[in-house]
Amino acid sequence: MTRLLALLTVAVLALAGCGADEPEQQRPVLLLPGYGGSTADLMDLADALEAEGRTAVLVPLASAGTDDLRDQVELVAAAADGESVDVVGFSAGGLVARLWVADGGDAHRVVTLATPHHGTDLVLGVENCPPACQQLGPDSDVITELNAGDETPDGTEWTTIWSELDDAVQPPESAQLEGAQDVLVQDVCPGLAITHADTPGDPAVIAMVLDVLAGDEPDVDC
Repeated sequence: MTRLLALLTVAVLALAGCGADEPEQQRPVLLLPGYGGSTADLMDLADALEAEGRTAVLVPLASAGTDDLRDQVELVAAAADGESVDVVGFSAGGLVARLWVADGGDAHRVVTLATPHHGTDLVLGVENCPPACQQLGPDSDVITELNAGDETPDGTEWTTIWSELDDAVQPPESAQLEGAQDVLVQDVCPGLAITHADTPGDPAVIAMVLDVLAGDEPDVDC
C-alpha cells in the first residue's frame, strides 16, 4: 500500500509539471539591433549569453533597420520559428520587439536597451529621414499605436534598461515603459557614464541583461 501511494504521488507530481515553463537556459534569446546598426553591436552580448549556456540568435534587420519598423516584424517571426523566446532589443530594436509581441509573437521576456519607447526629439527636423527614422519621432504612428493602450501586455515579462546620459534618446526618460521593470543604469552602477552607442556592449549592462533573463534583479559588479 505504501509503495502504491508513493507511485501515485510521483505520477501526480509529474502531471503537475506538464505545463511548467520551459527552463530559462533552453529558451532561445533573439537579439535585435537598432536603427542604422548591425548585429555586430550585439556580438559581445551574444558571446556572454552563449557562455551562460543560452542560445543567442542575432537577427539582422532589413536595410540596417532603416525600413518601416512594422516590416521588420516578419524577420523576428522567422527567427522565432514558432517557439517561445526571450528577446533583447537595442534602441529601435526594442520597438520592433514590441510590434512583434503586439502581432502575436510569443515572447516570455522582452528586455529593451536604450529604446525610445515614447520617441526621441533627436529626429525632429531631420531632412531626408528614412521610414524608421520618421517612426522614432514622439508623435509618429508607430509610437502612438504602441502606447495607445497597455504598454506592457500580459503574457510577457518586460524590462527596460536605460542611461540618464543617453545622447540619442531625448529625453532619456523616453526609454521608460509603463508596467515594465525599470532599470536605470546609474541606479545600479552610480557614476557609470555610458551613452547610447555604449549601451549594448558595456560589461555592466551585459551583466544586468544576464541577471534579468535569469529572472533575477540586476546585481552586478560595477
